[in-house]
Amino acid sequence: MRFWKSWLIARKEFDFIRIKKSALGISFGLPIGLGILLPLITYLEITRKKVPIEAVTPLMGSFAFYFIIIAALIPVYTSVSSIVVEKIERSLEPLLATPTSDREILVGKYIATFVLTIVGTYIGAAIFVTLMDTLTRSSIGYFYFPNTAFDIALFAAAPAASIFSTAFGVLSSSRVTTIQSAQSLSVVPLIPLIIIYLTGELDLINLNDTSILAYVAIGLAVAAAIVFQVSTAVFDREEILTRWK
Repeated sequence: MRFWKSWLIARKEFDFIRIKKSALGISFGLPIGLGILLPLITYLEITRKKVPIEAVTPLMGSFAFYFIIIAALIPVYTSVSSIVVEKIERSLEPLLATPTSDREILVGKYIATFVLTIVGTYIGAAIFVTLMDTLTRSSIGYFYFPNTAFDIALFAAAPAASIFSTAFGVLSSSRVTTIQSAQSLSVVPLIPLIIIYLTGELDLINLNDTSILAYVAIGLAVAAAIVFQVSTAVFDREEILTRWK
């Protein structure tokens, strides 16, 4: 495994993403929009609807989970578009014909999607923390963010969610022939996260509990490792080179 080879492939992916403006829009627009919208909603709940602080703070704590979902959502588009579009445009064939291992190719694509996703997510999170603390400090009496639960969600669970979703997206896009089919399959990693979030909204679990967030992060990391191994095993360059001629 030569990481410099993977990095060269990642740089090529960055060039592809820069050309495809929609990928940049999703990668940065979604988390930044979320980072602005959630504090404004919270502020209106406190000032306009006069919702008690005791009812608002648990809701604020659960907002961290949104950034885990966002980190899993962005790769559904970016990682899927990569391989399928390259298949269609025949730009994947020259790469597959080089003395580069399947693992090096896949890691390069993972790096590009992961970096783009995490940078966008962290920018959105920084805006969220700044606005939320600014708008709610006078009502709560202290800066609510950052806290331990938010740190675990942002620095452990979100990266794991991004890698898991990226690996699944690359896996699905390497096995199908259309972007629509790949994107349909790639929403699968979102399902367990949405279920976890809904159980939190139903008060079955506490999404602000550090242990629960740690378990989520560990589970996502394990799932990412498994999917990565599977994607490496089923990635068939010979099939791509011959089938897409």
